[in-house]
Amino acid sequence: MTIERIVRPFQLTEVFNARVLPPNSDKPPQEQKDVVIEVKSSADKDYIDEPPPAFMGFQAEWVEDKKQRVTDTVRIKQEGEPENYIDVERIKKMVVKNTATREEIPLNMDWST
Repeated sequence: MTIERIVRPFQLTEVFNARVLPPNSDKPPQEQKDVVIEVKSSADKDYIDEPPPAFMGFQAEWVEDKKQRVTDTVRIKQEGEPENYIDVERIKKMVVKNTATREEIPLNMDWST
């Protein structure tokens, strides 16, 4: 008995057949041209929030109370090219609530480091 029969008892035939590759030709490799990729984006300016877990069929024990969220906006620039940047909205303070007991846990984020 081979190990494959223990690992894959449902498989009746050989696990695989080895593929024989044709021999390599002695042709020299062709010169590769450089490729330039340009990536552009026009993302939406408004972030579309995801539906709550209950909407998707999940029952979460803790959910965020988004009315109590405090954020700030930070601009992140690319080194050497300050005209390339993104604005990121960071959460400074948020509160999560227990859906059963209504207990609240405040979370204060420290982004100073």
